[in-house]
Amino acid sequence: MRNLFINKENIEDDYCYITGDDARHLLKVLRYKVGDEIIVSDGETKYRALFSGMKESNIILKILQPINSEKIENADITLFQGLPKADKMEFIIQKCTEIGVNKFIPVNTKYSVVNLNNDNTERKISRWRKIAVEASKQSGRFTLPEVLMPINFTDVLDKICDFDLFIVPYEKETNITIKHIFKDFIRAKRIGIFIGPEGGFSVEELEQLVKNGAISITLGPNILRTETAAIVVSAIIMHEIS
Repeated sequence: MRNLFINKENIEDDYCYITGDDARHLLKVLRYKVGDEIIVSDGETKYRALFSGMKESNIILKILQPINSEKIENADITLFQGLPKADKMEFIIQKCTEIGVNKFIPVNTKYSVVNLNNDNTERKISRWRKIAVEASKQSGRFTLPEVLMPINFTDVLDKICDFDLFIVPYEKETNITIKHIFKDFIRAKRIGIFIGPEGGFSVEELEQLVKNGAISITLGPNILRTETAAIVVSAIIMHEIS
C-alpha cells in the first residue's frame, strides 16, 4: 500500500486532513473513495487511516491505529554528491531515496561542471526535495530524507569526523573494498559517502579527504558513472548493514 506523508499540523484528535496536490492525486489518479484505507506517516509515526469524507477540496481521514513499524534504514547514511550535469542529481536522489539514504548534500568540487548560483539554487533544491518526497511515497519509506543546500569541498573536510565511517570511491584505489571495511566497521551507524562528479576527484582532493579520516575504496575494475556509483555504493552498504 502506498505511503502518504502528512504534516503534524493537519492532525486533529483522531482525524487528519489531506490537502492540495496530495488530495487531488488520491482522488483523480489513485481513485481513492470513502471507505478506502490508506497508510499515512507524519515522519515519526505510521498510521492506518480510513477515508471518511470530504470538506471542500480536502480529504478527511479517520486515524484507526498506529503501526508498529521498524525503520527500514538500519543506519544513518548521508550522501555527499559532487554536483553532476543535467538531471543526474534528480536521478541520484530518486534512486538513493528508494534504497534508504537519509540525507543528500550537493558539493562543489574542483571538477564539478555545474555551479549553482543564487538565481537557481533555491529552485533546484525545491525540485530535488519534491523528488525525494515522491520517491519516499512510492517506496513506502518510514521517514523523509533531507536534501540540504550545496556546500564547498572544504566544508566536507570539517564534517568527516561526524561519522563513524566515511568512504570515498576512487578509481585509482585498487585494494580496499566495502566488504573489507565492514569487517572493522560492522557497528558503524553514521555513514558518510562522498561521490565525485563526472570528472572525479583531483589527487589533491583525495589526499585531503584521507588526511581528515576518509577511507578510499574501489568499486571494481570498471569506472562507473557518478550516478551509477552513488546507487551502487548505497545499495551495497544497505546490504552490508541489513
